[in-house]
Parts: sequence; structure tokens; C-alpha cells
Amino acid sequence: MSPVADLKVDRPVKAFDLYSQIPQRAIAAEPERVAAVVLAYARGLESQGVLAAGKHFPGLGPVAEDTHFFAARVQTRISDFEGRDWLPFRALTEGSNALLMPAHVQLAGVDLLLVAWDGEKSYDVLYALLAADKEGRLDKELLEASRKRFGAVTGKVFTGITECR
Repeated sequence: MSPVADLKVDRPVKAFDLYSQIPQRAIAAEPERVAAVVLAYARGLESQGVLAAGKHFPGLGPVAEDTHFFAARVQTRISDFEGRDWLPFRALTEGSNALLMPAHVQLAGVDLLLVAWDGEKSYDVLYALLAADKEGRLDKELLEASRKRFGAVTGKVFTGITECR
């Protein structure tokens, strides 16, 4: 799950920010510079058969809390994200086969969920998804579009792989 495509912010890391630490982990404050670096990184990974996943979409720069422990609300307008924070993520998706890993913030849909910290939580996620489907709360058109995007990427990345090592 890399590279980090968040923009660097000029603020100290808070005492309770144990894992996010965007001021230290981000590459640069300039979106163009971050875009160039993350795209080169993703292409390098792909050249060796590794799929990149840019994180933390939509960008954690404006979030001061550690999203692993605290609920985060992004108080940034979409237009501000589009003009700055999303540039590195767009570079990744347009210039490589990279996936995007969402931040621990609420978003309007994803193509793939990663439940890695606590394997038992995967059952809660599956139950919630099945319940949402049964209740008709999942948009079938969005699901089909997601399935197509994911299928296109897996077809490009896993073509030619015949065995697991």
C-alpha cells in the first residue's frame, strides 16, 4: 500500500498522531512534485510486477487527527481538493494501473476494501455489505462500474502470471 500521495503540510505532528503523521510522511507540499514522484514510483513498482496503491485518498493534509484512532472530518471544499490535493492521485490513476487507498474518512464509494488490522473485522464488513445489498442500499450501476474498473486493472496486472511462488 504505497506510495503516500498526500501533500505535505507545515505543522508539527500532534502527540496522539501515532500512525498518520502526514507532516513527516508526505513527499512535498507542491502537488506537481508529489504527482511526478508518486507516478515514477508506481511505474517502477509495475515494472517489477507489483501493483501500487496511492494513499490516503482524498488527502489527509487538512486532517490533524490520527485517523486510526479518532474520527476525522475534512472541512475542505471539493473545489479545493480538485485543484490541489487530488492532482497526485489523478496522476497515479491516469498514468499507471495504481489503485487508490482511501483515508479513514467517510467517502461516496470505493472499489476495494482492505480490512487488515483486525481480521475478525472482515466479518463485520461482510455482514454490513450483505445487509446493505439485501435492503437495496447499494447502487447496482456503481457496483457494475466498480467491477469493470477492478477487472480491467487485474487483467493488466496479472496477465502472464501462471504460478504463485
